[in-house]
Amino acid sequence: MKMYAIFTWDAEHGPIKTWDRMTSVEIHNGRTKPIAHGLEGAPPPEFLIGSPKITKEVRQRLVDHGIDPGGIREGGVIAHEAIITASREFFYMGGPNEQRARFDMWKRAQVDFVTNRYGAHRIASMVLHQDEHTPHIHLVAVPLKHAVDGRRRDKAPRWGLDNQVLTARDELHQLQTDYGKAMAPFGLSRGKEGSERKHVPYSVILSDIEAEREAIRLREAQVKAQEEELAACLIRLRDGWCAVDEKGREAAAARGAVTSMMEELKRREIDYEGLLVREGRLKRSLEALQAREAAVAEREGALQRQLHERAAPSIIASRQAASISPPSF
Repeated sequence: MKMYAIFTWDAEHGPIKTWDRMTSVEIHNGRTKPIAHGLEGAPPPEFLIGSPKITKEVRQRLVDHGIDPGGIREGGVIAHEAIITASREFFYMGGPNEQRARFDMWKRAQVDFVTNRYGAHRIASMVLHQDEHTPHIHLVAVPLKHAVDGRRRDKAPRWGLDNQVLTARDELHQLQTDYGKAMAPFGLSRGKEGSERKHVPYSVILSDIEAEREAIRLREAQVKAQEEELAACLIRLRDGWCAVDEKGREAAAARGAVTSMMEELKRREIDYEGLLVREGRLKRSLEALQAREAAVAEREGALQRQLHERAAPSIIASRQAASISPPSF
């Protein structure tokens, strides 16, 4: 199963342009308010770089480079946020010890890649979340650029903010290639070049699974039809040989028909072998899909149990209250 390395800047919300938005990012990434779909018992956020005070960290980066946090023009970019993760299967292969060792190496590799590519001075925060369906890292980076400001008379290079430092078109394309190469030692691949696929909801995943199942069922029906057709060819072949034995006068014509049938049979046998190979692939795909569906079902069961466990105390209390209520006359 092919697994992918995923590094994507937040295209849904775009760059962070206000301090109110920065505060929202801080609340979400630091989990100061719990999320509705969080996994019960999951570890708290792990800050690989920075602290839970993400807004303060960003302001400090600006001050360190001579930029007034309150002087950023309206609509100007303050920072960018990215999500770093991988295919879910990557995090859960092997036993617990193997998973933990690989996970620790993967975390260090993300910090190394980001700091080497963008410079530690631009990285305000890297926080790991393990309370959702797939572990992932939120990166907050400040687009600092040291260049000459043509609007100033002294023409001396200064630090400023430039949206293109992190998200220029060529940079985004090269990022995917370089990140894929950096993650290759983990068995992860670059996503399909030019693909615009985003996060897919579970409902769509389940729909895709059912569609793939239906395709497999159709293919199995086609294979069965091919088998029946081959069996009919064999019957016709047998009958043809019988006709040759019985009718000497038609021997030449019968032999020609049989030869043609043999050639057709050979072609069909080749097609049939190809179908068998494809059937095997489809069956393996179905097994993989069933495994994914089982994982989803297991998660749904866990959520149902959680809901039951949470509801149980109130139900017990209601029953106890009913049992001690005085009789009515």
